[in-house]
Amino acid sequence: MSPSPYSRKIGRLQLTVVLGDITERATDAVVNAAAISNIDYAEQNRDLAWRVNVTGAENAAEGCGRINARYVFFSSDAVFDGAAGPYREQDAVNPVNFYGKTKAEAEKAVLSIYPQTAVVRISLVVGYPVTGGNSFYPSLEERLRSGKEIRYPERELRTPVDVLTLAESVLELAENDVRGIVHLGSTGSVSRYELARMVAKEMGYAPDSIRPEEADAGPGRAPRHRNGVISVERARALLKTRMLGVEETVRRSVRERR
Repeated sequence: MSPSPYSRKIGRLQLTVVLGDITERATDAVVNAAAISNIDYAEQNRDLAWRVNVTGAENAAEGCGRINARYVFFSSDAVFDGAAGPYREQDAVNPVNFYGKTKAEAEKAVLSIYPQTAVVRISLVVGYPVTGGNSFYPSLEERLRSGKEIRYPERELRTPVDVLTLAESVLELAENDVRGIVHLGSTGSVSRYELARMVAKEMGYAPDSIRPEEADAGPGRAPRHRNGVISVERARALLKTRMLGVEETVRRSVRERR
């Protein structure tokens, strides 16, 4: 893919969303959300995942250093092994899959190259996609309409954040001087199974067709960290954007689309 950063003026900021090399000299802030984020795909395509998730992050950090731009880099709770929690920003990382390894390595690299970076760790983003992506909302709604049985892991706990709260937090980080790792998510946690049921109810469907499954079920599925519970106390202390509870997160993520 040829370099094609998307740059836009938002408030006082000239903001660039990185899709390739940083070329905008007038850029105030760079948000690097580019990633091979499908855990199973990353496990099977390690060279590509490393180039995008690690080398790309390093290149963006170096570019930001050259033009003295604010750098906001997206990471993941997959850097943790899920054996404990709730995880704080300073807790030791120990990923159980290759995707998590790339994010752990990228975090270390970008903070070494450009210490002014804000590393955003997220657990699970919920909401409808504007274009494409791997949001589970469209597929969940389609299957709810069909009445087919739906299965989600019951033992995988996550700390969801709705896409609007996430965007507001990232814009705030792009404009302030917060450095280092910041966890963004809800103030509570929920299993992927219970979350799917909550989303179904908010969409107006009976959740009866949603059934629990074991977290490690399914052929070819890369290992998952079971406990993706991250503490958002640092974000609550540093940001004006409010971190929501799980129920409010689900309501906002569904109702904004409707």
